[in-house]
Amino acid sequence: MLRLLAEVMFWSAAGAVLLVVVGNPLCIYLASSLRRRRPGITTTSETMPQESPLPSVSIIVVAYRPGPLLERKLENCLALEYPKELLEIVYASDGEDARAAALCQRYATSIHKSGPLIQCVETPVRRGKAASLNAAVARARGDILVFSDVDAILREDAVGRLARRFVDPAVGGVGGKRIIAAEEKRTGAIQALYWQLEAWLKTQESYLGTVTSNDGKLYAIRRTLFEAIPEAVTDDLYCCLTVLRKKYRFEYEPGAIATAPVPSRDDLHEVTRRRRIVCRSLYGVWLSRALLNPFAFGWLAVRLFINKVLRRMLPLALVLLCVASLLLSFSSGAYAVIFFMQLSGYALAMLHPLLRQARHVPQGLEKASTAAWYVCLGMYGTWLGLVDCIRGRRVAMWVPVKSG
Repeated sequence: MLRLLAEVMFWSAAGAVLLVVVGNPLCIYLASSLRRRRPGITTTSETMPQESPLPSVSIIVVAYRPGPLLERKLENCLALEYPKELLEIVYASDGEDARAAALCQRYATSIHKSGPLIQCVETPVRRGKAASLNAAVARARGDILVFSDVDAILREDAVGRLARRFVDPAVGGVGGKRIIAAEEKRTGAIQALYWQLEAWLKTQESYLGTVTSNDGKLYAIRRTLFEAIPEAVTDDLYCCLTVLRKKYRFEYEPGAIATAPVPSRDDLHEVTRRRRIVCRSLYGVWLSRALLNPFAFGWLAVRLFINKVLRRMLPLALVLLCVASLLLSFSSGAYAVIFFMQLSGYALAMLHPLLRQARHVPQGLEKASTAAWYVCLGMYGTWLGLVDCIRGRRVAMWVPVKSG
């Protein structure tokens, strides 16, 4: 009986891990490959009518004490290749920040007659990013709302590429592509690789009609589809789910590029960041749980469940897999090999703190250890976020870690 329970545990956990890591991306790739062979399927704005009139756009930027990042962001927005008469910049300060308010007002005054409109929204008391976003949108005038973080530098044609996607009335939202800026961080390379894989998956999903997530560094939605963002959710995912709930498509535009620093500044930041994101995103999915009904949303519901729910349960699946393979290893050589492979992976991760202090380490070993360490940190943060969400913890405010 114990062996049967261990085998059920093992294969359930192994199935969940393989489905998230291999099965889901492979199925999406195969489905998108088949669909690309059908005539009339497009995924880039370059194939869309360039002569179509562009919509008015409001770029929404919210920050908490951004420091020098704000001036760089405003300069970046002003340099965008988009008709100035159709462009508006709305900056919202989450809490009182006299320096940022003065800087924003100075820009607004200096370019009032020669450039796009700049609006400054300041809340005297800090209420969290969601409240500031809602306040900024209430002041915005554009037909298309473009959301971007203060530390993201947009390529000159990024907004134009997003805007052209809305020529199709069935498109309700469009996400851009994040590129990681070159930085001397131990996990910088593996973080950059992670976002490259995310970009690849979004590209494949876009061939299927819609993506199941987007990146907060740069995304856009129709103003008419915007709903007030609740506290304690990730705004980018919640806006995406809002668009999908209303039966519009949310597409991915890989040509709309935002360059940003590595997400994790150090090991502790990776854990706390992942913990916060997982907790907030799961709460957002819960509020939009109608999307998980396959009878109403078909395969979109299945993809969303795998990508945004089952993926967050990977730490639990990995623990169950390790325990089950240990129990079964006493009576089976195959399970013993699997258990040993898992231990080897975790041991490789645990070597990372030691290897980074050593002077002469084979490059291959160092890279493998760094990758294993980064994955384990992410799984630990994901586990904490999962537990937080189940316990009802809500994260509305935090102190962002930005680089100037």
